[in-house]
Amino acid sequence: MRWPLESSGKIRQQASQKVFAEVLPTHMKDQHSPALAALPIPTQIVDQLSMRYHVALESMKVGKGSAAAAQALLEMVIATGLLADCGCGRLDHQLTRKAEAAIASATRDGIALGTWKLSGHGFQALCSMVTEHDEQLSSATAKDAVRVLEGVRALSQWAEVTASSNCKQRE
Repeated sequence: MRWPLESSGKIRQQASQKVFAEVLPTHMKDQHSPALAALPIPTQIVDQLSMRYHVALESMKVGKGSAAAAQALLEMVIATGLLADCGCGRLDHQLTRKAEAAIASATRDGIALGTWKLSGHGFQALCSMVTEHDEQLSSATAKDAVRVLEGVRALSQWAEVTASSNCKQRE
C-alpha cells in the first residue's frame, strides 16, 4: 500500500530546497560570514518568503490548499519559533500550538478527503503567526535568517526521510 502523499514527497522536498536555494544568494549561505552578523535580510528575500507563506495561507483558507501549502505553513511556524529563539520577535506558545493543530487537522482532512482547508480558528491562529513572522523577517539579520532556514530545511529533509521509511514499512 502506498501512502497518499508518498508520490508527491520528493516533489515537496525539491520545491522546499528550490525555494531555499533561490531565496538566499550563494554568498549569503555561509552562516559564518562576518558580514552576515549585521546585515539585514535583503528586502527581495523577505518579500519572497512572505509571499510564499501568505499564498499558502490563502489557499488553505479557501479550501484550495495542498500538501505543499501545509508544509510551507508548518515551516513558517517552525521558523517563527527559531527566529524568536535568536531574539527576533516574540513567540506565543499557545498560539503556536493552535497553529500546529490547525495544520495537522487540515493535513488529516487533506489526506482523507482530498480537501486541504483550515478551520476558522486555525486560520486566525495562522494569520497571527504569519504577521509575527513578517515582522521578524523585517528585523532579523541575514545571519539569523541563514541559521533558521538551514534548520527548517534540515527538519524538512528529516521529516521526508522519516515519512518515506514509514511508508515502506507499511507496504
